[in-house]
Amino acid sequence: WWRSIGSPTRVLAPMVNQSELAFRLLARRHGAQLCYTPMLHAANFASDEVYRQDNFDPHPSDRPLVVQFCGDVPATLLAAARHVEARCDAVEINCGCPQGIARRGHYGAFLLDEPDLIVSMVSLLASQLSVPVLVKMRTAAEAAAYKRTVELGLALQAAGCALLTLHGRTKEQRSMPCDWRAIRALKRALSIPVVANGGVEAPEDVAACLSATEADGVMSSEAASDNPAISTPPLAACSQLQVMVVEMMITTITSSPVVKAHLFKLLYMALQAHHGLRVRLGSASSF
Repeated sequence: WWRSIGSPTRVLAPMVNQSELAFRLLARRHGAQLCYTPMLHAANFASDEVYRQDNFDPHPSDRPLVVQFCGDVPATLLAAARHVEARCDAVEINCGCPQGIARRGHYGAFLLDEPDLIVSMVSLLASQLSVPVLVKMRTAAEAAAYKRTVELGLALQAAGCALLTLHGRTKEQRSMPCDWRAIRALKRALSIPVVANGGVEAPEDVAACLSATEADGVMSSEAASDNPAISTPPLAACSQLQVMVVEMMITTITSSPVVKAHLFKLLYMALQAHHGLRVRLGSASSF
């Protein structure tokens, strides 16, 4: 499967209010070889047609594409995935979100303490879907982190997981350096592709991460939202990207709040120096 989609090494991460269609198309123009939708709530996606229409925006030029879901009920995840399997290249279960909303909703990285549940979700989806099932997760929290992380990876591989993305921090770590050694340990233990996530802030970090982790690909998130040309140095000028972001989002009928979120990221340094511009952008309701 990995080879069939071109063995991508530059991957755009799933990002809420960031990795929607327009931004994915822009990232592809600047070197991203595989893109993910924002994280979608499986229960809402399975039951609410309006939610599906508002949050899933397939496009012929937007392939290969992975659709990511969060949830904790295997049957619900399967029902959600059924709606997209004919229009994507894989579906992924989010076991990496460390936010408080994930704790309250019982999903993301807060499922890592329940490996049997994650395995059951992967097993059901892998046996029923026509597309591969992937998992994105974080490292385990205790001292024997590599051992536990590798054990879970092996269990998921045995359950039918086709690819694992590992963020090299625990759910408690937000600003700590990313542990690329954990990703390398997982990669060396598995036979399925492993994608590295975390610690990439500049174009030169992509090659360094691939070398240090021995991973099959590198997934960029925050750095990509700051500059979607992260995968292909030299970086495009922010002024160019700002124009392209707005043009792409108008073309794809992206909502104004999402356009605003991207402009706040791309204009961060300028907005720190120009308070009036920041206020005007914050109050803007259309673009």
